[in-house]
Amino acid sequence: MTLVSITLLFYCCCYYNFFLSCCSYVQLRKYYYINQNMSWGDAREYCRTHYTDLATIESDNDINGLQSGFSYEKAWIGLWDDPSSWKWSLGSHPNSWRWSSIGEPGRTKGGWYDISCERNHSFVCYTVFHHVNTIKSWYSAQEYCRSHYTDLATIENAMENDMIFNDTQRLYFWIGLSRVPWTWSNRSPVSFTNWQTGQPDNQNSTQFCAAELSDHKWTDEDCSTRMVFICHKNNKYVN
Repeated sequence: MTLVSITLLFYCCCYYNFFLSCCSYVQLRKYYYINQNMSWGDAREYCRTHYTDLATIESDNDINGLQSGFSYEKAWIGLWDDPSSWKWSLGSHPNSWRWSSIGEPGRTKGGWYDISCERNHSFVCYTVFHHVNTIKSWYSAQEYCRSHYTDLATIENAMENDMIFNDTQRLYFWIGLSRVPWTWSNRSPVSFTNWQTGQPDNQNSTQFCAAELSDHKWTDEDCSTRMVFICHKNNKYVN
């Protein structure tokens, strides 16, 4: 498996009581090249089981990141013909400029072309994390993530842990881990941890939520502490 991450910064503003209020969030879209040969349908099932879905590509930045991060001749992405129109695996419609040429799409590097879904190829999966640059308590952050995305971030391995931290400028932030016992916000079991030495210590018997620090290590904190946080956008299937 090969991993590349692409970071996008978004701003949103609105007027409230005659004042302009703005906030920002960073979207971290992580692509995983899976060097296993599968049909398109099996590849989608694999991606939905282990990540979010087969790769959705939204911009030139995504394409450039994939070209610089991976080396492959052919690989499935999440685009399919239903057959009324081309759609991404999660249901959104692509922009036509991404095809390499009119008619039978071209076979230039990074270009797309259509082939039988039954053929076996390697493939690209992706996941999406959002760094929300608004400070909240752990439970308020959880509520925000569940309302706007899927949940607070679940971190399943060291590679994800490092990539998530490398794409934020904050010294520490909430992740989706809380106790008792330690469980991810989405109720999935904890198979990977990266606690700082001496942590978790439940100081003063008030520290029941986990945050990530500047050294990529985790610490337990009082859940009422306000800090920025990371949401995870999971797969929402559209058939």
